[in-house]
Amino acid sequence: MANKNDLRVIKNIKNINQAFLELIEKYDYEKITVTEIAERAMINRKTFYLHYETKDALLNEVVKGALVIMLENTRYSDLIPSEDCHMGSIKNDMFCILKNISSEKTLFKLLFTNHEMLEQTRALLKGRLIDFVIENVTINKNIPKDLFSISVTAVIIEMIRWWLGQEKYSVEETALMFTELLNNGFTQIVREEC
Repeated sequence: MANKNDLRVIKNIKNINQAFLELIEKYDYEKITVTEIAERAMINRKTFYLHYETKDALLNEVVKGALVIMLENTRYSDLIPSEDCHMGSIKNDMFCILKNISSEKTLFKLLFTNHEMLEQTRALLKGRLIDFVIENVTINKNIPKDLFSISVTAVIIEMIRWWLGQEKYSVEETALMFTELLNNGFTQIVREEC
C-alpha cells in the first residue's frame, strides 16, 4: 500500500477524485470506466488500483469526504458525535451544514443530484444518524428509533436538495425554516381547518 503522506500519493488521489467528479458530472456512473478515470487523472490503471480497489470504492471515499466537509463544526463532525461537543441546537447544526455546503456548492450539487452519489449519501447519513439517535436521543416510545432516523434523514436530504436548487433563501433563512419544521412538527405547521 502506498504511503498516504507521500506527495505523489496525495497528488494522485486528488487527481483521481477530480477526474471522477468531472466524469460523473457528464456521464452516467455505470458508463464510467476505471480506464477513463485513470486517463483523465493522467495516471495508469495500476496506479488507480494502488489507491482504490474498485470504482465503487472511489465513489464511497468521495462521498465520505464530502460528508466530512458537510458535517464540519457540527456535533456530527467526522461522521460521529463529538465527545467534547455539548448538544448544540438543531438550528446551529443546520446553519453549519448549509454554510459548509455553500463553500463547496458544485460538489454538493453533484452529491445531491447524481443518483449513485445521492444513494451513497443517503445510506451513510441514515446509518450515522441511527447510531447517534440510539445512543443519545430519547424519543416517543411509540416511534422506533430507526424510523425516526430514516424520517429525519429524508427531510434533511430533501431540504438540502431543495435549497441547492434555488437561490432565493440564505443559509440563515433555510436553517431557521428547517428548525421550525423539526421543532414544531408538521402537524403544528399545517393547521387543519375543521
